[in-house]
Amino acid sequence: MKVESLPALTDNYMYLIIDDDTKEAAIVDPVQPQKVVETVRKYGVKLTTVLTTHHHWDHAGGNEKLVKLEPGLKVYGGDDRIGALTHRVTHLSTLQVGSLNVKCLSTPCHTSGHICYFVSKPNSSEPPAVFTGDTLFVAGCGKFYEGTADEMYKALLEVLGRLPPDTVGSAPSAARARECTVATNTPSTTSSLPATWSPAMLPSRRNWPGPRSLYRSGQLARRPSLHLLSVSLVSVDQERGHPEWRRSTAPGSPRCRPPSRRSSPTTRS
Repeated sequence: MKVESLPALTDNYMYLIIDDDTKEAAIVDPVQPQKVVETVRKYGVKLTTVLTTHHHWDHAGGNEKLVKLEPGLKVYGGDDRIGALTHRVTHLSTLQVGSLNVKCLSTPCHTSGHICYFVSKPNSSEPPAVFTGDTLFVAGCGKFYEGTADEMYKALLEVLGRLPPDTVGSAPSAARARECTVATNTPSTTSSLPATWSPAMLPSRRNWPGPRSLYRSGQLARRPSLHLLSVSLVSVDQERGHPEWRRSTAPGSPRCRPPSRRSSPTTRS
């Protein structure tokens, strides 16, 4: 399995997942479809699948154009608001991309239909990878547009936090790492890392650092890092006690009101 990181918009990333055996490919959140088509042609692979994490325009906004450019694509997602959707998935739904297995993980909170995608290759020593959309960033989590702290807690601890020990996150970036599941408080440069990478190039979950506060990690997310967010019970418990989270579930408060983009270092769009 190889993954091509494709910068999109101002601070987003699309991910082209390539099965080396069959040369079939899937694209995660193709918000800039022309760039996707050009990359598919560059690698000489057959694009068959669109994996949409959630319906927000900066992730799903390119779906309709892409299916016109590449007719016959299967478009997966967990929300009917996703453009060009052909296959509605739920928690633990599975699908194939060539010889790769893709498991859908429901992580509602940022949006009610948010899905993370866990990709693995059967009968292979190659570690699996997970693509977490706007549920989890390099050192922070997504804003609670359609959910609560309890839902984010469950998504991080009971879903992503229980992935196999050798699971790695998706691609790092020198600008902003997206779709990530491991982290350290040591920033690092990515200048020597190629745009195309394999899961073996990133630290596995068994090597994640010890428990850290998500609030503290969110501040570190402003700096580039090769590592991703440490998911631990202690970390999330600490974060749940932070006023930003308590306000989101206080009686009579607007649970889904998004904070301003700079109001909290722990939450990202």
